[in-house]
Amino acid sequence: MAILGGLCLTLIPLVKYFLKATPKDLLTSFGEHSTKEETNHEPGFFEGLKLMLAHRYLICIFAANFIYELIVTIFDFNFKLAAGTAYTGVALSNYLSLYASSVNTVSLLCLLLGISNVTRYLGVGVALASMPIIVGFALFGFLTLDSLSFLFALMVGSKAINYALNGPALKQLYIPTTSDVRFKAQAWIETFGSRASKEAGSLFNMLLRPMQSIFGAVAGRAHYLTLSGAIGFPLLVLWFAIAVYLGRNFHKAIDEKKVIC
Repeated sequence: MAILGGLCLTLIPLVKYFLKATPKDLLTSFGEHSTKEETNHEPGFFEGLKLMLAHRYLICIFAANFIYELIVTIFDFNFKLAAGTAYTGVALSNYLSLYASSVNTVSLLCLLLGISNVTRYLGVGVALASMPIIVGFALFGFLTLDSLSFLFALMVGSKAINYALNGPALKQLYIPTTSDVRFKAQAWIETFGSRASKEAGSLFNMLLRPMQSIFGAVAGRAHYLTLSGAIGFPLLVLWFAIAVYLGRNFHKAIDEKKVIC
């Protein structure tokens, strides 16, 4: 713990060096010269919501984040349920600790092996569009394979690819936007929007027990999985279309050096 505390303190000189070494033009906001909007107060709940609803581009960013979180929440619930069946007590804690460590390790390996080059050389659009395809294969495996080991690999892969590829790509989408969007709408999407998507996934997961009570343990789970596929695959198609839309508008704004919203 002392070593970790010391490492945290090293962030202070590192940030100072970063600000000193980085050219000032790279620290200038993309829209600073094209808009004079100022943010004079902290963003509120309704300010961010109204700003997001006023622009299709921001609604699509919210939808891309929402669909991913919803589907992964379903994966996570079933993974934790299967892990709780196979392990109990300290053994369960050790297994979940191994899972968390594996997510961080795989994420780091993805970054070290250059997964960011997908965004650098192929573009943000390709990075965004690849996510629903990857999650689609994961959803198919989730619906067809009943294995804790597979769920473990699925969760590690889904979380790691999001941290290493999807998350950074979504952040870049805010480059051609104004300060109001970055401080208000982005804050709403990443706080309230993210929590709402997880809550939606949790509400869906609550259907498992009533279905098992009505149809029986096996048949109820089968109905639950069928409903998961019926909702999940259409959402993935929508997510893919949204990713294409976001990628095209982002590259157009960057090429023309225009602010989208």
